[in-house]
Amino acid sequence: MSTLIEKFQKNSFEEVQISYNQFNGNDLIDIRVFYKNDKDEYKPSKKGISINVKHFPEFEKAVQKAKEFLRKKGLLENNNTKE
Repeated sequence: MSTLIEKFQKNSFEEVQISYNQFNGNDLIDIRVFYKNDKDEYKPSKKGISINVKHFPEFEKAVQKAKEFLRKKGLLENNNTKE
């Protein structure tokens, strides 16, 4: 069973979905690109990553480092992001 946590538009025909899944007894966070098909429905693509929840703290730390890097480069302003 998959539980959608969050989604956001990547472009006019794709969105990124973050969901929780269980597979073979493992708890996973799945970050995947979905595309619109001919019926205007979103379908999962092969573009994405599934992370075992035990590795989520490491992933979160890596995202924080990426955020700091982008701020230092002036590509991301402090007031444009959620804390």
